[in-house]
Amino acid sequence: MSSTRSQRHARSRLARQRPGPDSVRTRRRRTGPTTSTPAWRRVDWTRGATVVGVVAGIGTLLFTGIATYYGAMVSRDQLAQSREDAEKRDRAQAARIATWVDYGEDGGIRLHLMNRSRDPVSYVDMYFDAKVGDWNHTKLAVLYSLSLPSVPPCSDLALDPDDWMYRIPEGRATFPDSHRVPLRREDGWRPQPTPDSIEVHYLTFADREGTTWQRDHGDLEPWEPLDELPVEEADLSGIGGMKRAPQAVPVSTCGDDKAG
Repeated sequence: MSSTRSQRHARSRLARQRPGPDSVRTRRRRTGPTTSTPAWRRVDWTRGATVVGVVAGIGTLLFTGIATYYGAMVSRDQLAQSREDAEKRDRAQAARIATWVDYGEDGGIRLHLMNRSRDPVSYVDMYFDAKVGDWNHTKLAVLYSLSLPSVPPCSDLALDPDDWMYRIPEGRATFPDSHRVPLRREDGWRPQPTPDSIEVHYLTFADREGTTWQRDHGDLEPWEPLDELPVEEADLSGIGGMKRAPQAVPVSTCGDDKAG
């Protein structure tokens, strides 16, 4: 009997210790995952791959653009160099045709036309003037025209004023055919006095390839036809011609400018 009462008393005590409906204990709910996930698995690798692909594409385009730019620059430089080399080859012989004035110690003066190339030049035409007096007071200014079928290779043509004659033109200054034949006093031609200065205005010639060049006051350029005399008629006193063609003299210095 005593044992039964003790069991009841124990059950009653346990019942009082259990929470009732009004005293239910609450448990905090975990907000995070119940298990720990590695960081590398939480990354959206699809988006990462897309970003990497875009960056790589931009880099490729940038590299291609830079390579294209420098390629174009190199091509342009090569083209310019090729044109410059071709122009040098074309001008090789023409650059060796030149004129200069020789002032002698005895007061004499001569004009030289030299071909220092190893090939002849043809269809030579030259305009130059011979002046008597200084630049401030010119007593006589004669314009001369010299036409030659060719100038031999490695040669020097010395033009001496003793072989020159001039006359005063009537009306417009022109070069009649008479300047190509022996000049006579009875035709109005007078001996050229010793000039104080000689200036070449215009020289044209054809090189070995048949290309025509001109030297305009010394500058070498491709030929352009003249529409008028190379000097103002108001600056002229007369028109001149040659009594005889100048003779070519060989020169010791001659350049090797043959086309390879």
